[in-house]
Amino acid sequence: MPNSYLRILSNVEYPTTRCQDGIILFWPIEGDMHIQKFRKQKTINNEIYIINNADVFSLNTNGKVIMLYLTSDWFAEQNFSFFDFQYTANLIKSSNKLKDLVLQLVLRNINEDYREVLDELTTKIVQIIGTEAKVDKSIAIDQYNYTYYNDLKEELEYIDNHIEQRLTLKDISTELFTSKSNISSQFHQLIGMGFKRYVDTLKINKSIELLLTTNKTISHISDILGFSSMSTFSKMFKGYLGLTPNDYRKLSKYDKNIMFKINIDTDEDSESLKPYIEKLVEQHKIEKYEDIQLDEGKIKKATSFQSVIQIQTIEELKYTFLYNKLDKFEFSRTEVIFYIVPTLSEICNEMTYEDKRNIVEIIIKKGLRVAFNIDSYKVIDSIGVCFSDALLKLKNSKQDIPYLYEVISVFNLDDKEIREIYKDIIKFQDLNINHVIGLDISCLIDDPVMLKAIESQIKRLKFEYLFIDNAKLTTSYLTEGNERLLLKNEIQIKNLKAIINEVDFVKEKIFLLNVENHQLINDKHNDLSNSAPLIIETISSLTESFTGLGFNLFHNPNHFNALHLFDAKGFKTTFGLIFNEISILFNRDFVDASYYKKVELEDRYVLYLYDWRVIENESADEEYGDSNVYISFNEMPTYKNHLIFIGKINSYSGNLNHLISKDLRNKYEWTSQFLDTVDYYFKPKIEIIEHDFTQCSLEINLGYNSFYMITIFKEEYIVKKTLHNSI
Repeated sequence: MPNSYLRILSNVEYPTTRCQDGIILFWPIEGDMHIQKFRKQKTINNEIYIINNADVFSLNTNGKVIMLYLTSDWFAEQNFSFFDFQYTANLIKSSNKLKDLVLQLVLRNINEDYREVLDELTTKIVQIIGTEAKVDKSIAIDQYNYTYYNDLKEELEYIDNHIEQRLTLKDISTELFTSKSNISSQFHQLIGMGFKRYVDTLKINKSIELLLTTNKTISHISDILGFSSMSTFSKMFKGYLGLTPNDYRKLSKYDKNIMFKINIDTDEDSESLKPYIEKLVEQHKIEKYEDIQLDEGKIKKATSFQSVIQIQTIEELKYTFLYNKLDKFEFSRTEVIFYIVPTLSEICNEMTYEDKRNIVEIIIKKGLRVAFNIDSYKVIDSIGVCFSDALLKLKNSKQDIPYLYEVISVFNLDDKEIREIYKDIIKFQDLNINHVIGLDISCLIDDPVMLKAIESQIKRLKFEYLFIDNAKLTTSYLTEGNERLLLKNEIQIKNLKAIINEVDFVKEKIFLLNVENHQLINDKHNDLSNSAPLIIETISSLTESFTGLGFNLFHNPNHFNALHLFDAKGFKTTFGLIFNEISILFNRDFVDASYYKKVELEDRYVLYLYDWRVIENESADEEYGDSNVYISFNEMPTYKNHLIFIGKINSYSGNLNHLISKDLRNKYEWTSQFLDTVDYYFKPKIEIIEHDFTQCSLEINLGYNSFYMITIFKEEYIVKKTLHNSI
């Protein structure tokens, strides 16, 4: 078996190269591995990482790394269309099985076993990767451009899009209005590979795909890739790979070598590694599955996360406040701000005085926080009159007035200059209202120079809330081409973060309105509002930059497609079902892990467990099986029988699209009574069990796109006196 097929690398830096005709699996089994793929750097520890065909990468390690090179032939023999996909280890549910196979392969290779035995193990590895790790290439390309290209995005995208032409430094510098020397130095400094080598190796990569998947002649392939002649192409090909294109086409998978210069002096001696690998194999059998340990984990301190419920129309405003719907929504359990999108002038013009006063009464009695859009100083007095009359009515009826309500008066820099806003703020000082001032700065996000220019004026006025409306930005989250991005990349909000970080605003004051209701890339029938794992991932990511996030109460097809609690017909979404629990979670201390979050309370543990594969792929779930997750304790509890509440949401339980199809929902107008009945039955799947952790771990079969909220009570006597309010 060739030296480059399977190696164990150690304690060395390996130079930049491009992966050709296959993928490379790296697994640091000791110490860290630092890898740079295109422009993105990452540190890997004890996890398998996949370098894809055509990836440009370099790495260094301070320990031991298993390297396994799998050519496209291995996949073709198993009837996989290798070149149609990219591959990511994050999708692999059988990761423990994959590690087992890799360790067995290394050990058998050291023992110089028969080729048939090694081939069988390799084939099993290829089966896992080809089945579980694949992402459609057309989708993966957009993620690559966004995630890995960074500050060379324009240059690398141009090369990708024109690789079938003759490319020179002069061509690209002319097209991108920059100097040849600047581009040349950027490639050397930022990627570690010269411009010519980058283009040459990419052309070679494209030619290998054509050589192996078509019957095109060498002459035809050279024409397709923009070479001046077949001899020029063949000469360059041989210069890099050591043989002609025609010879490469005939090459066996056993004879192909990776373009990766390995210094034999630093490569680990196989025989001396044998005891170490044998120990790893045994250890991996014992620690085959990683338990979620309830009494372990680094605590992430709670932040003051606040949900903003956006009321988009006058009709929604009336429905919510005048028809006793607030109790149905159960918002009293969470920190909620109601953001009334219609301006105060629109409210005054379109609603009766009685309706306005009744709404104000509800705000006061229930101690609500409500934001109004102030568009004219002429209507400021009208809001004052409504509150004065409502307070007087409540006082005359001898009702308690809690004074816990808060009115947020929101001004918009798109409507007025900061000086005019200051004049209007002064008028509020005479009103007998518990109020604070907010400012919509959305128009400045697309003009960061102006934002920086008036930063000091904004800070001087001491606004309690600063709002950025995602719907008003040039693109959602200021991310170009976001409709082609996976949600995990879109919510990195790189451009938006960069602008916010340029100004010295207190993070606790910044709220993002209209969180986008992302449409799943590989599943056109599903969206963010009906995928619990993606909802948690979105909120978790965005709360790193914002104190509050804005969601629509109802979906409205005439407005920005924001994450919503109810669809346009009044049916509750998955987000509406878990809204209160998620809001409570992000206001507590919790352990934050890649596919779960854990809260410890005085009497219980609450585990929020969700499938990570939908985050990586956003695909329909036909091809994915369950993953086994195990829950245990590090220090075994003395109490044996723990009562456990398990709430499950997936594509069936707690999923609106399974309950009633979108076409049917849109076909009829549904009565409020019918919607209430549906809402009553629209619940997660509930299971209540007892489990003895001293005997074994609790096993959960985690299905694709599923979410579990698992409550484990600590002691029996606490269970008897505890009212359980969670799912």
